[in-house]
Amino acid sequence: MSQAEELSTTSSSSEAIASESHITDLTKHPTSEVSSEPLLLYKNFWFRRQFVDRIKLLQTSPASRHSHLQGSLQPTPFSLLPESIGIHGCRILYICRDPKDAFVSRWHFTNEVFTEKADINVAFNKFCEGISGFGPYWDHCLEYWKESTGKPDRILFLKYEDMMLEPVKFVKTLASFLGGPFSHEEEDAGVAEEVVRFCSFKTLSSLNNSETDVVQRGYLAVKKSAYFRRGKVGDWVNHISDEMGRKLDYIVEEKLKGSGLVF
Repeated sequence: MSQAEELSTTSSSSEAIASESHITDLTKHPTSEVSSEPLLLYKNFWFRRQFVDRIKLLQTSPASRHSHLQGSLQPTPFSLLPESIGIHGCRILYICRDPKDAFVSRWHFTNEVFTEKADINVAFNKFCEGISGFGPYWDHCLEYWKESTGKPDRILFLKYEDMMLEPVKFVKTLASFLGGPFSHEEEDAGVAEEVVRFCSFKTLSSLNNSETDVVQRGYLAVKKSAYFRRGKVGDWVNHISDEMGRKLDYIVEEKLKGSGLVF
């Protein structure tokens, strides 16, 4: 556990309950989609207690000055990012995925991480209600989408499905966005293609330490193997019914109506 994460205290969680949730009886709070852990309402998002602590720490500790907080930013809704992100002109890469596949992927991952296994039907219903570890999926995507349309030089919004179709194209897009485009010589030498090969599922999952090493995520020690799962486009059909798929499609379509973002 990092020093920053160790600074998370019970008092900050209690403050979140009192000032943001307006409910002091935790039995009345919705629970995580993967466990019986009560979620806290913070800035209109339902979060796990540890994540509320992390966000509050980020708000008081500019990420630009604390490299050990970099990993903490990854799942944060745009509206809760530290002001330093905008002040210092940080660039953000945001990758979203078809909500059905995103749900199934998260369900698999959390079942690998937590000892309390989640029933997929229960987890699905909570996901459809917007009860998820980092807020409603559609709100999360929509915040970054809106910002990217106004600031394309600062936020690169990509869809996983598009990247899977043309990985080399998007490696080049990412390189240019980050200010390090491939030279003509590198393109002719197939450097972008080599990056794709080096970062492929086959290559990364075959590394000797992928099955044994662990990654510390707050108070959890997660096996690296939990991060390796074939992200096959459309794999949701093997886990939830067509009716469930249509239900989620309808919810997401309604939530994103008029935004220009479609899945």
